[in-house]
Amino acid sequence: MESMSQNSDPALLIGQAHAHYEAGRWEEAGTAYEWVIQENPGDAFAWYRLGNVREEQGRDMDAIACFEQSVALDPGRAPAWNNLGSARQRLGRIPAAEAAYQEAVRNDPKVIAAYLGVDDEEVEWEGVLVASQDLALAELAQRRPHQVEVACGENA
Repeated sequence: MESMSQNSDPALLIGQAHAHYEAGRWEEAGTAYEWVIQENPGDAFAWYRLGNVREEQGRDMDAIACFEQSVALDPGRAPAWNNLGSARQRLGRIPAAEAAYQEAVRNDPKVIAAYLGVDDEEVEWEGVLVASQDLALAELAQRRPHQVEVACGENA
């Protein structure tokens, strides 16, 4: 990305990174987010977005490193915990994936889909699309009772 330099305006860098990301230009988005992070290593959202880019590129190890940095900087970022869980799950790191999903739910109890490791826009069981968080929680209770206790507290 020739137009970017270390002296670029941070707002311009962030805008370029977001534009490339939204357009699905993963190589350019990755380069742009790397510049943003170089200018501001404490930008948890940039780390999160770079992790998403690395996922799109099939670079799960790099994605994990980015998501871990994002949640280290902002432990309350449920989507980053969710994506960290997904990347870990794809690599077969199931206990670590479940721990990340638990953190996603702990930070945002409505992220039950994150906890299940499914796309948060489509929660589906046995071919039926489920829109209700309550139904998702009921299904989770049947499949993984201990996890419901963690997600909802001891009174689940």
